[in-house]
Amino acid sequence: MSSIAMAENASPFGLEVGVATLSQVQKQIGDKTSLTPTGINKYSGGKMFEVDGHGLNVEGVNAVTFIFDQADVLVGVLVSMPKNPKSLIKTFSGKYKVINNKVDNFMNYGSAQFSKGDTVIDIDAPHLSFVMEVRYLSKRLRDAFMQQSNAETAAKQKRKADSL
Repeated sequence: MSSIAMAENASPFGLEVGVATLSQVQKQIGDKTSLTPTGINKYSGGKMFEVDGHGLNVEGVNAVTFIFDQADVLVGVLVSMPKNPKSLIKTFSGKYKVINNKVDNFMNYGSAQFSKGDTVIDIDAPHLSFVMEVRYLSKRLRDAFMQQSNAETAAKQKRKADSL
């Protein structure tokens, strides 16, 4: 594979989800800004690190969380930035496959989903917020999140039914 080959998955900040390793992130991002450990991700079982947006040379990025699996492979990137989903959707539409777009163009809020390879990209721009989150997740991490969230919801509903 040549160095000019296109990434199969989304590559936020030049780091391909599902391919880049913790050491690559530390070298590439750690040279620009400080990586702060934030614990273990409950869905991947791997380490998490956070950086503020300074030093990443991407205008408007407030914070970024990098999520790894147990083998120290990058499986998720969470980006917090000022809310402007319309602009981001326009940019992403040329790079990724659009799965859905539920952004209210008049009020400039809502959600959208894209994919590239084994990566799902979610834009979440809540109605009464000035900040939106962009999530780049491997399908494996997203499936683990959905499975655990569904199990937690079912358990909560069962507890409620049992107590009434």
